[in-house]
Amino acid sequence: ADNVAAHFELDQWLIHLTKTKGVGALSHEFAHAMDAYISKRNNLVSNFITENFGQVIRGRHPTVKHNLYFDHNKMKDRQMMPEFTDLLHVLLFADGDHKRKLPSNFCKNGVNLDSQTRKVYWADPVELFARAFESWMSDRLVEEGQINEFLVYGTDQTPSSWNTKFNMYPEGAEREKIVQAMDTWIAALVSTWKKPTQ
Repeated sequence: ADNVAAHFELDQWLIHLTKTKGVGALSHEFAHAMDAYISKRNNLVSNFITENFGQVIRGRHPTVKHNLYFDHNKMKDRQMMPEFTDLLHVLLFADGDHKRKLPSNFCKNGVNLDSQTRKVYWADPVELFARAFESWMSDRLVEEGQINEFLVYGTDQTPSSWNTKFNMYPEGAEREKIVQAMDTWIAALVSTWKKPTQ
């Protein structure tokens, strides 16, 4: 489609960036590739780990599937599951509290953005994860005094700059929690991948 800046092609394991609109989308598409790789590596039934453990029904807020709380002993990357569970909770629920079932502002904004279309996209946990990863990448670059607009762009812009009423990226204290949870999960994932499989 003409309005697509970039996409991850799961069947071929390719990241496509358009010549004129793909700038700033690499970290988003990398997040999709990593999400899919972790699912495949762990022989999960869904194409993405976020899809395996998260779900959304049009018009409702995203939530976790019950299998998130089951035993993950058959997964190669089972050691990182507590941190991944925490990350999903922070992405989907206000204050990361999954027991109260109140959606995060990030989720609410996704549902509101989807209400303007005929499909679930912005509130899909796969897309929420990719935009959270973009935010993490952007904030970590800024923290290091760096900017890379080819890698990530626009995660701190106002909704009006995207011609929308709702922010598609996490904001404020919620963003800080999401970035911290992403940090913790990535550290656990790296630690898991450095250990020999049993």
